[in-house]
Amino acid sequence: MRTIVYVDGFNFYHGLVKRSGYKWLDLYKLFEEQLLPIRARESQLIQVKFFTAEIKAKFASRGELAHQAQQAYHRALVQIYGDKLQIIKGYYSERQECAMTFNEGHPPSKTDRTTVWKLEEKQTDVRMALEMYRDAIRGEVEQLVLCTNDSDMIPPIEMIKADRPELKIGIVVPREKDTSRVISNLASLGDWSLPYVSYEALRLALLPDKVPTRRKPILKPNHW
Repeated sequence: MRTIVYVDGFNFYHGLVKRSGYKWLDLYKLFEEQLLPIRARESQLIQVKFFTAEIKAKFASRGELAHQAQQAYHRALVQIYGDKLQIIKGYYSERQECAMTFNEGHPPSKTDRTTVWKLEEKQTDVRMALEMYRDAIRGEVEQLVLCTNDSDMIPPIEMIKADRPELKIGIVVPREKDTSRVISNLASLGDWSLPYVSYEALRLALLPDKVPTRRKPILKPNHW
């Protein structure tokens, strides 16, 4: 069954990877060898589409090191898999806003405000929805697998199911088993779903620490 996997990078990272210690992750291997065989053993993985945005170094705890680590990770994935793993980028918008401050023991006051920075990831959800629908109507795949816990993906899934009811749809929820994180209704729309991903599955699907290229090898970041 020809299959494309769509990974919501923001949801995947904050819902699962951030606390796991396994950031240097081979996404293709994770789905092909660890996750798809659990619910869809007949799958033939032809592509992973990874939707993400570049880190803004000035807002990252490790500054430019964080941005460099992300870039090394993206290059390593593409170096190994080429067109079989496509990285599709949105971007982070930044703006300053006024927000009410919180003083313990006192109710919030509209007159007690401070200025904060607000970061928002832009275009990734829209790109993911459009890529899914385009792949569905082209008729080149038999199964779409979506890895996210974002309920914003419910409308595109409903539309795909209405227009291409013969397609199989799988939902992978990017969270670890022993968490209290609520699972969105998205999972109920799939022909099958995985309600969690184990850290053991991540551990078994890591990239090599050194990824060879024709020039300088790509190294796993020291702080990863």
